[in-house]
Amino acid sequence: METTFFEACIQEITTYGREWSSLKANSWKNVAKRLKTDYNFLVDQKQMKNRYDYLKSKYCAWLKLKKQNRQCL
Repeated sequence: METTFFEACIQEITTYGREWSSLKANSWKNVAKRLKTDYNFLVDQKQMKNRYDYLKSKYCAWLKLKKQNRQCL
């Protein structure tokens, strides 16, 4: 399910872009629809945003450990 969440977020960012450092409101709805269709999993925007932020922070920490000079957005 997490892979589907990642793929849906990446697809929405690629297609519609971001709003600040997160997805746009309509994009969150599209991600929720995909999770509902694929897994019959109901989730609201706040839960998805919290998960997105958590995973992004883990990724940024990993990048720092790897000592890469990429920015985390």
